[in-house]
Amino acid sequence: MGKITRFVFQLMLVVLLCWGAHAWFTWEWDSMGLGRFRLYFTFMAITLLYVYFNNIKLSFKSKEIVLLILWCVAHLPPEFKIVSPIIEALRFFPLLILFKNEDKVESHLNFISISLAIILIPGMILWTLIQLNYFTLPGIPIRMGEDTTNINYYFYNYFILLNRIEFESTRFQSIFLEPGYLGTMVAFLLYANKYRWKQWYNWVLLLGLILSQSLAGYIIFLIGYILCMYQMKTSARKFLFPLAAIFVFFYYIPQTNEGDNYINHNIMERITDKNNAKYVLLDDLRSSYDTDQIFSNMISAGNLFFGDKNETQVEGAGYKVFLIRYGLVAAIIYFCFYFQLSTYTRNKKYGKGFLLLVVLTFIQAAYPFSYSWVIPFVLGVLSDINPRYS
Repeated sequence: MGKITRFVFQLMLVVLLCWGAHAWFTWEWDSMGLGRFRLYFTFMAITLLYVYFNNIKLSFKSKEIVLLILWCVAHLPPEFKIVSPIIEALRFFPLLILFKNEDKVESHLNFISISLAIILIPGMILWTLIQLNYFTLPGIPIRMGEDTTNINYYFYNYFILLNRIEFESTRFQSIFLEPGYLGTMVAFLLYANKYRWKQWYNWVLLLGLILSQSLAGYIIFLIGYILCMYQMKTSARKFLFPLAAIFVFFYYIPQTNEGDNYINHNIMERITDKNNAKYVLLDDLRSSYDTDQIFSNMISAGNLFFGDKNETQVEGAGYKVFLIRYGLVAAIIYFCFYFQLSTYTRNKKYGKGFLLLVVLTFIQAAYPFSYSWVIPFVLGVLSDINPRYS
């Protein structure tokens, strides 16, 4: 039963990771309200069976208790409902067990990485066929949420791939709500895996990141890769490949065919063309004009400490949106949570590097409570304790 319960537990971790990146089969879970208790108790039951049949001792250290408290308290603002920390304790319980099972962390990380690669492969094949017009059959129409005016969330569902209905998209998003969710999650997983290119699944994850065209994912990947190579005291020659790839990507490719090429139209113009609606360096990319005004007003009124979920005109995903909805106090507590996590590593530079990646990601897409952030982070820092894996 030990191996069976471990497999089910690892499969649950994959499901939680997918939930964090809003896989299509999890969309209704976010709107279940108190009905989510059934899900959390199911996950808790799976975790307890894993603990029982694998003889894991539940004696938590003070650092782990502090982590649980920080995680629960961070979700109290702005409504301060007593049910919030209870829900968050249930959410975090499966991850808390990982601290009592450090010898299996490497196995868990490998299982999650391989599972995600297996999910991505058929989706990438079908996506390529659709992009080349070799596959034109529609999938099952689905919509995320109740907002019928948001055309961004209308999809054809092929089960292994989501493809937008209302407009043509050249970005790969697999089974997840947005390409950015996929890109960020993969960038974190690759850092957690320490870019071990001898493992085939890391190449699949990298390809998924590239096809997602997630600029945030690209930046996090490159910074993480350079940090990891530096921490491993890699020779300067091994830095030449990523530097050469960056040079070719940003300088040579956009100039081919006089600029009329896929890379230039779909990626470079999002960085350099201020007239492009998707120009990523504009401050309003991650927040709308109304959001900026609300943010400024809350600062002036001193109401930014605990946030306000009743603001209905908030749009976007960056740090301003988070601070408006949850407040500065929640942001500080989440930072303390990830900082505490980062101290578990054997190589302190690796832990601080992971913390830096989280902070940079928070600026443009603030979801510190997402399983797609915290699962790679926990597995990454705990795997670094193992000298062989490091």
